[in-house]
Amino acid sequence: MSAQEDISKPTISNELVQQSKEWLAWRKARVGASDTPVIMGLSPYRTPYQLWAEKCGIETPEQAGYAAQRGIAMEPAAREAYTLLTGIEMTPKVVEFSTLPWFVASLDGINEDKQLLLEIKCNGKTNHSLALSGVIPEAHYWQMQHQLLAANLLVGHYYSFDGENGVMIVLEANLLDQAKILTAAKLFYESVQKREPPELSARDFVEIRDEKMHDLVGAWKDLEHSIKDLEKTQKAIREQILLGLKHPRVKLNGVSITTSFRRGNINYSSIPELKEVNLEAYRGRGSNVVSFREEK
Repeated sequence: MSAQEDISKPTISNELVQQSKEWLAWRKARVGASDTPVIMGLSPYRTPYQLWAEKCGIETPEQAGYAAQRGIAMEPAAREAYTLLTGIEMTPKVVEFSTLPWFVASLDGINEDKQLLLEIKCNGKTNHSLALSGVIPEAHYWQMQHQLLAANLLVGHYYSFDGENGVMIVLEANLLDQAKILTAAKLFYESVQKREPPELSARDFVEIRDEKMHDLVGAWKDLEHSIKDLEKTQKAIREQILLGLKHPRVKLNGVSITTSFRRGNINYSSIPELKEVNLEAYRGRGSNVVSFREEK
């Protein structure tokens, strides 16, 4: 079953106003097109975990930065410039599905008669230069493929606007890439519903500046060093004891010492019969594991 076959014809909503409180609440409970680059690890601004924490209400979404605010402010002018360039009128709308109502998109513009959508980007120099060379930045490409899938359309226009001039690139739906998007979106949406976080990335560290916590961590580090020194001494003594033993089971000074053979673990990934079996279906419920590691 293809991605397009998996989703029914969308319902186009004229009621939600983008950037309104109602739209923000609606968007938070769903997977939108701007979420896809984040979920796929392509966003320089947010990680999958940060997006998951926002959707779950664990973290408060950050206020839109300068670039985002600039894009919102310039969008009407960019849409007008696009219409002057192409002669095509576009109307901002929101789309969602009856069968998968959590898979949505907020469109900068759509022309239902021409079966065409518009994605506006008020890019900086780097991304605008890419557009001038006919290249859609990777994160924007995946965002638009999500939009095309959600809107059930085959063609979209990418319009990069620098405040004065714009360039338009035609993008066609790629069913293979859309299938990847739908798979990733489903897994992410399920992780939100189950409140099971996605894998953390190297960017998911948060710097804490708290004097009490600083002192507690310092005490932990001192103890950790002492424990490691003691473990080294204990290991050396243990090796000396083992060298002196002549029997696999002994008692000495109130301590029982037993030497036994332990069978190795089974490498399930090397079993041919299990190559096509989805072992995730047999995985038990996950749990949090806390790790302390001193940075070198």
